[in-house]
Amino acid sequence: MEDTRAYGIPDIELAGQHGGTVNPSNFAGHDLIVLFCPPEPLTAASELASYNALADALAYNDAFMVAVCCAEAGLPASRILISADSERAWDAFGKCLDGTEHLRADQGGVLLYGRGGCLRKTWHGIGHAREVIQALGERM
Repeated sequence: MEDTRAYGIPDIELAGQHGGTVNPSNFAGHDLIVLFCPPEPLTAASELASYNALADALAYNDAFMVAVCCAEAGLPASRILISADSERAWDAFGKCLDGTEHLRADQGGVLLYGRGGCLRKTWHGIGHAREVIQALGERM
């Protein structure tokens, strides 16, 4: 297996929502969205639902999403994997940022990695689902 840490996606096993584990580095050959939902359960569920509604665009772009979220948001789309392991995930992904993104765990945020595993773009806060999906189509 290729060492994806050189590309920016942390090689970390996160606890899955319904057991098992999720390792974001397994998706280095695809576009990968990492969504950090804010800790407030209703806001987190709403944010996850906005991406779930755009699941067809994930499939069309051969992209996957790892949502780090404590909310029970129903059954997500098949390309959306959920982990409640927010502290470990935030620590691992925060090390990939160069300090200019100003993401805060308590407010949520989105990281978009390209197919080679390089961090392409970040969004602070919530409400960016359509922008993120649009950015998927903008190949670099």
